[in-house]
Amino acid sequence: MPGARVERTPQGMTLVEVPQPRRFYRLTPKGMEAPDDAWSDPLETLYGYPRELRSRKAARLARPGSLPRKRKSKG
Repeated sequence: MPGARVERTPQGMTLVEVPQPRRFYRLTPKGMEAPDDAWSDPLETLYGYPRELRSRKAARLARPGSLPRKRKSKG
């Protein structure tokens, strides 16, 4: 698992978080002048790809126990 390691302790195995090196990016003057709405939707800003055209996440299927069951017909 990146960012973690397993250490042996007297109590047993322990998962210890390891700090990752920080990355710094240089912001261009155009980026500094960008409005808040451009920052909130980078796909729209960079590629002209609005949220309305992006595919939505597939609807989750109901768990098998929650599906309606067929009723037995009397007769």
